[in-house]
Amino acid sequence: MNMIGENVDQGTTRGAIRIEDVVKIYDPDGAAVMAVDHCSIDIPAGEICMIVGPSGCGKTTLLNAIAGFHDITSGEIYLDGELLCGPGKMQAEPGSDRIVVFQNGALFPWKTNLENIAFGPMMAGRLSKSEIHEKARSMMADAGLSGTENSYPGEVSSGLRRRVEIVRALMNDP
Repeated sequence: MNMIGENVDQGTTRGAIRIEDVVKIYDPDGAAVMAVDHCSIDIPAGEICMIVGPSGCGKTTLLNAIAGFHDITSGEIYLDGELLCGPGKMQAEPGSDRIVVFQNGALFPWKTNLENIAFGPMMAGRLSKSEIHEKARSMMADAGLSGTENSYPGEVSSGLRRRVEIVRALMNDP
């Protein structure tokens, strides 16, 4: 696994991730498989980080552990200095402070792009529908999605679908 990072916002104060000696072993039917082998990474707040490696090296497993979708066998994962998982708590609680854009599409095919992007905030109910749609349209414009608001996921390219997924995640202010 290789890490490539670039700092995009010097003013960011949240989102620092520290991974210390994380191990994840799957043990299906007694055949232990080492998915993550003593991984340590320090990602400062505001840095975009890319994890690159061959199929099966543990990239998705590590991201799922950070998100709280998988447990770890040993090691520690911190977010902004607070323990997400480690001794005594080997699986993090999923939280809106961390977002995941899945490898396979996770958009609702029966909802328009605008409805997909507005889904999380609409469920949270903290803003009015008009405020949510205004914010969604603004973020869609920033992501080059203007003109696709009323399109369904199956009507746009896979690259545009990924942008919709990213904007949908960012709408939750992680």
